Amino acid sequence: MRLLSNLPAHLKIQPDDVAWLKAAEPAFDFWNNSEDAVYDEL
Repeated sequence: MRLLSNLPAHLKIQPDDVAWLKAAEPAFDFWNNSEDAVYDEL
């Protein structure tokens, strides 16, 4: 968890860019389904 919270700073990603990524996450919710759950383990 600590790595994930510090990763943007280590990668020199601006806070605004991280916010845009978080805002876009719901657009990919269609991939969270039981039909392709087997691929989540890869």
